[in-house]
Amino acid sequence: MAPSALRLFAIIGCAFAMACADSAEYARLSVDGNALVPDCAADAFPFEPTFLSAKTHQGRTGIFLQSPRDVYHRTDVALIQFYDDAISDGTSVELAAGTDPGATARAKLAFFSSCPDELETLELRGTIEIDQFDPGDGYITGRLLDGYAVDARTAQTVIDSISGSWHLRVRRGVPHQDFFALPEADSN
Repeated sequence: MAPSALRLFAIIGCAFAMACADSAEYARLSVDGNALVPDCAADAFPFEPTFLSAKTHQGRTGIFLQSPRDVYHRTDVALIQFYDDAISDGTSVELAAGTDPGATARAKLAFFSSCPDELETLELRGTIEIDQFDPGDGYITGRLLDGYAVDARTAQTVIDSISGSWHLRVRRGVPHQDFFALPEADSN
């Protein structure tokens, strides 16, 4: 193939990649500098995942945030699930305990990469404010206020002073919708 044809393919490839990417998408969870954080998870903050996804299924909307894989293909993840069809722009919801049957929203954190010896997922609690909620083909934008993570087995606070925000575009198809769900997050 001629060098000029290679350059043309490179230019077309770069243009296509830039057209498919949404540079405005982001997600970030951080902790206050004096926060209670397990030693192994301290390096995970700020948690700035590179894989952002949303999925709607049977009246639920899940937001999945995943860090890059480590050398052992483990990742740190956050999963936020909304259970109420009435959630819309401007909604404020409290993250409920995993056993609350009337929950509007639940969230989990798992540090499979940062804390590989601690395989328990943590329940994330706090208030979520939704700025934009269009799980069809739009964007989901919101923030976590007054967040903290608890060990679901003991209800002991493991991480405190968590805050966060996200803005992600809902996409259809693989790999954006075929993510695994943390088993205990799907028990509503």
